[in-house]
This record gives sequence, structure tokens and C-alpha cells, in this order.
Amino acid sequence: MTEEEFIASIDCRFPYDTPREWRRLIAVARNISPNAVFMIIHELCRPPRSSSVSATTRLRIYRCVQQRFRHPFLTRLDLLFSTAISGEMVSVGTAGAAMRQAARYRNQYNALAICYFSCNDQFGRTEALYDAITAGWNNPR
Repeated sequence: MTEEEFIASIDCRFPYDTPREWRRLIAVARNISPNAVFMIIHELCRPPRSSSVSATTRLRIYRCVQQRFRHPFLTRLDLLFSTAISGEMVSVGTAGAAMRQAARYRNQYNALAICYFSCNDQFGRTEALYDAITAGWNNPR
């Protein structure tokens, strides 16, 4: 399974209520790429509107991801991820700082997206930063 296929398979379809399946998906994602694992975290931070999964359940799944996946970005942004999973927003400055940290990890689009969506940026400052980071990833010098 490719990274793209994996992401498409769980996008708005993560099995929050099936522990055996989400544990399997964590293992599959780890074997694909860090971006695939960050997609799982993205689904925990931003469940579909149709989902009634609690923040407590999503935090429990996130803790399982943390136990099974090591990445420096995950460690650095644990508080931001936990805050987003809890349904709270961070400041635009905090989100921007997190996005700049994400920029160091080329092609981690899902990690970057979590940071981008973690704040309520009414003036589009994080959008410009998001565009600059992804442009840098897509057009390296």
C-alpha cells in the first residue's frame, strides 16, 4: 500500500471505535512513512463532523501512537497535538512556530496541516506560511 492509498483509506473513515483496527492501522502507517502516521494524528485532531467520538477516546489513541512511533516532531509538539485533539485552539503565534518546526521535516504534509488547523487565524498569516513551506518542499534549491 502506498502512502497516498493509506491516507485515502482513512481520510474521514478512521475506525475510532475499533481498537483492534486502529492498532493495526498504526502499525501499517509506521511501515509506510512518518507522513502516514501523522495522517492518523490528523484524523484524531480533526475528526469528521459526522463523528461522535470523544476527545478522551482520541487522546487514548494518540497515546498509543506515541508509544509505537518515534519522531522528533511528535515529541516537540505533543502539547499542540494534545490541545488540538481536545478540541481547543492555540494562538496564531504558537501555530506559526509549530509550522516553522514542521518545515524542517520535508514532506510531512499532515504534521504541517495539524499545525495549520490548530489555530483560528482570521487574518491568514498561517496560510501564507503554509504556502511558503510547501513551496519550499516542492521546489528545493
